[in-house]
Amino acid sequence: MKAKSKTKTDGDGLADSTDPLIQADMLLAEGKLVDAAAKYSAVYADDKATFDRHLSAWAGLLDTDPLTALTACKALIETIVKNDAVTRTAQVRYIGWQLWRVGSREVSGPMKSIYCYPPTALPGKMLKDVPDGHAQACALVESLIAVDSLAIFSPDATRERSNLRFGFAFLYLLNGQPKEGGELAWRPQEETVPAPPGGWLTNNNLPEQGPGAKLPKLVKHPVKAELLTLTADLAQTAAASPTLENNASQFCGYVGMGIAKFLGKSGTLSDYDAKDYQAALGSLAVSAVKALPLVIGDADKDKIPDAFLPMEQMMMEVLKNKSIALGWATELSNVMLIPAVRAGRDASSKTAGLHITILLLDTKLKLGETAKNVSNVARLIAARMDLLKDPNLTEYSQRLLERYPAPQ
Repeated sequence: MKAKSKTKTDGDGLADSTDPLIQADMLLAEGKLVDAAAKYSAVYADDKATFDRHLSAWAGLLDTDPLTALTACKALIETIVKNDAVTRTAQVRYIGWQLWRVGSREVSGPMKSIYCYPPTALPGKMLKDVPDGHAQACALVESLIAVDSLAIFSPDATRERSNLRFGFAFLYLLNGQPKEGGELAWRPQEETVPAPPGGWLTNNNLPEQGPGAKLPKLVKHPVKAELLTLTADLAQTAAASPTLENNASQFCGYVGMGIAKFLGKSGTLSDYDAKDYQAALGSLAVSAVKALPLVIGDADKDKIPDAFLPMEQMMMEVLKNKSIALGWATELSNVMLIPAVRAGRDASSKTAGLHITILLLDTKLKLGETAKNVSNVARLIAARMDLLKDPNLTEYSQRLLERYPAPQ
C-alpha cells in the first residue's frame, strides 16, 4: 500500500521493472491513462496479489478509470472492517486520502492549509468525469466514517499531522452540499491519547504535577488551533474557487458554525483568545463576501443575498454569548465590516458586509444597550471607515449613521 506519486524513469532502474504496478505508475505519470488502467485492472483482479497491492491498484484505477474504482471501493471497505484496529485505521486513511487526492483536481483555489495534504500533481481523470461521481465519493466518505471515525477526524501522524476534514469537506462542497461539508469540517471527535515520555506539560511548558501527569488524556478534536486555522483555510480556498458559485459563500457560514457554537456558550474569553477568534470570524466574513456571485445590473442595496444567509445564522449563534454581543462590536467591525465591504464586488455583496455590523448593533439594542450608546458605537465605526478615505466605504459609513442616529 503506497501513496501515489510521480514515478522516476531515469537512473533508478524502474524503466526496466517487470512489476505491473510500477509499469502502470510509469504509464500514469506519462499520461497514458488507458494503458495504465489495463495494468491496474490486472493487478486488482489478481487473486494471488496481497490486499495492499489491491489497494494500490485501486488507487491507480481512481486516476485512470474512476467509474470502476468507485464501484469497487465498497468491497474494499467490507474487507477492511474485518482487520485489526491499527491496520483498519491505516487502510481507511489510505482510501480517504486517495479520494481527496483525485477530488483535489477540481479545486481551483490555493490549498495551503497545514491540515491538508497537498493536491496531486499526477495526470488523471476527475470525479466529475463519472456520472454521479461526487455523490458516489461522498457515500464512500460516510462508509469510511462509519468504519473508523477516529481515522478521519483525528490527525494522521504519518502525514505531518494532516487530517481528512479538509478534503472530505471539499468533496461534499463539490457535490453541491455546502452544509454537509461545512459541518463535517468541525464534527467533534474524542480520542484517548497516551501521555508522552516524561509526562504531560502545562501551558507554560513545565512538567505537570499530580496523579494524572503520566496517565492517558481524553482529547477533543478539533483542538482550538486546528479549528481556527482549518476553518479559515477552507473558507479562503472555497472563496478562491469560482466554479463553486453560490455554494462557496454558503459553505463559509456552515464551516464557521463550529467556531460559532463554541463562542455562543463560552462565556467571557481572555483577551488572547478573543483576538484569535475575532481574527477567525473576520477571515470568514471576508471569504463569504468574496465568494458571493457577481450581480449584473443594479442590485437592491437593502437585500441580503440568499447565499449569505448561513453566514448570518453563524453570527447569530456567536451573538448568543452576551459578553461578545455587548463587548466585541468595535473589534469585530474592524476585522469584519471594513474588510468585508471592501471585498464586495457589487452593491449586493457590500451590503452583506455591512449587514454583519447591523446584526451586532441590533443585538446590543435587544440586550438593553441604550440607543445613545449604540449610536456612539456606530459613529465610531463610521469614523474609522471615513479615515481610510476609500470611496467604496463612504456610502456604507453613511448608511450606518442613518440607521443609528444620535438620539435628540
